[in-house]
Amino acid sequence: MAKVGFKIVVVLFVWCAALTVAFVGMTCYLLTTGDYRKDCKPHSDNRPLEAGTDEANNTGQQFTHPTPLGARHRTSPHKDPTRKLPIAHIIALQKFDNGSVKWGTNRLESSLQAMDYDNGSIIVLEAGHYYVYSQVSFVGPSCNNTSEVLESKVLYQQGFNHSVLELMEATQSACEGSNKKRWYQSIRQGGVFQLDKDMRLSLKISPLGWAEMEHHKTYFGAFKIQ
Repeated sequence: MAKVGFKIVVVLFVWCAALTVAFVGMTCYLLTTGDYRKDCKPHSDNRPLEAGTDEANNTGQQFTHPTPLGARHRTSPHKDPTRKLPIAHIIALQKFDNGSVKWGTNRLESSLQAMDYDNGSIIVLEAGHYYVYSQVSFVGPSCNNTSEVLESKVLYQQGFNHSVLELMEATQSACEGSNKKRWYQSIRQGGVFQLDKDMRLSLKISPLGWAEMEHHKTYFGAFKIQ
């Protein structure tokens, strides 16, 4: 009976020791696993949480995906690469006794694209904001104590049924003092204007007799900017 009682005590002791070891091991495993999961939550690795997820809602933070860099600067649809920008650059070639000027549009120094030309006038084919400009160069004889006024006017007309009006004017005086030598003057002007379809632009020069008819000295034009 003593031997049997001793064996039972030993078995119970071993069984309790095994349970204790198993319990301690399980506790350590759970604690270790819990800390690892806690440290490896998605919001702790510097990555943004997706809006509307449980993790984002639990943290009380609002997360949104960043806008792509290209989209930040995309303010308008892609432009058609085949579309021609309206441009007109008309050069002076010859002046006549009746006060008219022969302008050129077909030479290398001139440009005419998506706009039209007719009898000294540039014709707008597409409404919008245009930069309009002109330059007129003058050359005169010696001055005899008489002042002369040089003028360059850009005129516009909304079709043939409307009056010709002044869009821009540039003036400059010459011969303000005695000068026995020939003198040279160039006057320039430019500005941005809202032009309508079928509007006609022309240039009036005074005095025409002193204007130089060369492509790099006297010209006018316009090009669309918006």
